[in-house]
Amino acid sequence: MLPETHADNAITVLICPICGSTLLSQLQVRSDGVHVIQCQHCKMGFVGQYPADLTIYYTDSYYSGEFGSENHQSYQQAYNETASHSLGWVAYFIHMLRSTGSVLDIGCANGYLLEQIGADYIRYGIEVNKTMVQECERLSISIIGSDILDNQIVVDYARSFDIITGIAVLEHVNDFRRALQHIKQMLKPDGVFIFEVPLISETNDNAVWYNTSLEHIFYPTVEGLHYIFEDIFEMPLIGQEVIIQGYGSTFIGMIAQEQVIHDHLTKLHEHLFDAPIENLQNEEEYTFRFLLDVIHNAGIDINTLMLLPKVQASILTPSILKRFNYVWQSLLSSQIVQSIEPIIEGRDYYEQQTTNWQIVAQIRSGQIQQLEEQIKLLEEAKQWLENQRANWEAEAKRSASQALFYAQLAEQHVEQLAYTQRIAAGYLEQIEQLHQQYYLIPRTKLYRNTRRAIHRRPK
Repeated sequence: MLPETHADNAITVLICPICGSTLLSQLQVRSDGVHVIQCQHCKMGFVGQYPADLTIYYTDSYYSGEFGSENHQSYQQAYNETASHSLGWVAYFIHMLRSTGSVLDIGCANGYLLEQIGADYIRYGIEVNKTMVQECERLSISIIGSDILDNQIVVDYARSFDIITGIAVLEHVNDFRRALQHIKQMLKPDGVFIFEVPLISETNDNAVWYNTSLEHIFYPTVEGLHYIFEDIFEMPLIGQEVIIQGYGSTFIGMIAQEQVIHDHLTKLHEHLFDAPIENLQNEEEYTFRFLLDVIHNAGIDINTLMLLPKVQASILTPSILKRFNYVWQSLLSSQIVQSIEPIIEGRDYYEQQTTNWQIVAQIRSGQIQQLEEQIKLLEEAKQWLENQRANWEAEAKRSASQALFYAQLAEQHVEQLAYTQRIAAGYLEQIEQLHQQYYLIPRTKLYRNTRRAIHRRPK
């Protein structure tokens, strides 16, 4: 299945252009709304749609930047300044790899890199922009075509080059696989390909690649690069992620076809890219590391700073010194920020603590007010209870007084009853005496009742 071309000359990608898989998923959406797709098989990233004619991107304004294409000298100078940051290390790596030979730079622009390596090399370029081609011709650089995908270039220059470079190029082509196949065919058997591409990093911020350079077709990953290079060259890919401070990640890589050359390339890469600075051996190696670590990667520390007195004086051009000053200022700004950050953090901490204390104080104040209200209520309850107790005591006293009064009154009644009983008994005795003496008074009902009443004991 091939990519589809629509009426608006936009090509939609339906299968992975690297491995042919249809297992695709969305990786990200760029700032221009274009979807970046990732193959789940080979892990390479690429846009889901792109213009059929990619040359529309590479007008003079693409190279001129803020200076505008109408000011030819200014924008050439501006491009050279940018190129000095990104390409200086490549020139020195080529010098250490081969002292002479044929070199092809794909996407050579105005020929800056080829000019830097010098006339000891036979220099060729591929460039799409006509203005830039004119600059290359002025520098006696042979331009062999405008597109690495042109089959005729491969026919004309098969097995022709000792070194081919592609710095920030492969992400722009619409057929990554065919571009690598052409590069392999144009290399001599002992030739070397050196490249750099933007990298979708697993650990570093990738925002810059989704928000700028929107002409990119491919969004390489480490896994995707290893897959395609090792599939085509049948050799292990040499290279690594490089973090450009304050920007994003790229992948600098290289590969050879012959095992002996590949082994030499591996050792050279490990020594120049990864070895401690103190293990570097000469001025050329110091210069390479300075151009890579400081100028390209925008990284300065105490070790890389010590490289400056050891580099070749010829590289300290105004543009390089300007870049060094920028990196140095960035480092100082970063250190100032780092030194201020603890103070700011401390200030923010104490401000937050003050706020917390104020909140706690407000809460405690509210709690104290609640406690005071509760105490007031308890005091009122206590007063009510004391009043109730006084009332109960007064009531008890009144009740006791009444009980005593009634007890005394009952005692008086008992005494009166006893007194009455004694008087009645006296009368009865008199009556009984009279009755016994005279038998005159009959024992009437009144008599009987009176007698029973006399003999009844008071309660």
